[in-house]
Amino acid sequence: MAHILIVEDDAMIAKILTIGLQRADHTLFLVQDGTAAFAYARDHTPDLILLDVLLPGMNGFQILTQLKHHPTTRAIPVFMLTAQSDGASIIAGIDGGAEAYLSKPVDLPDIVRRIEVVLHRPKGRNTHADTL
Repeated sequence: MAHILIVEDDAMIAKILTIGLQRADHTLFLVQDGTAAFAYARDHTPDLILLDVLLPGMNGFQILTQLKHHPTTRAIPVFMLTAQSDGASIIAGIDGGAEAYLSKPVDLPDIVRRIEVVLHRPKGRNTHADTL
């Protein structure tokens, strides 16, 4: 069981992720904007973050930069989860430190599988190579 932070402003996608990840026995916390996401991650250190790109206030790339530059949050795996699937966005996410860059619509079984792989990987090993 993992503690996962979902950063998503689309209520339907948030609900799908919440239901699917709870069925996989994960505990979840949902926020809808970047400021709340960074504050929560810094204060609670989740095991993994699912991060949308298009958010009110700060976008996902800005949040990713903050997360990867803060000593408390830099090691948390981040999956970018977005409708922006152009090459420049994928490169920006992976180069920014995202563990994976996953396109919407969500493929819940795939996300659950990827989360399990990352969470069961030996500590300190970060591939930054998964895109979809």
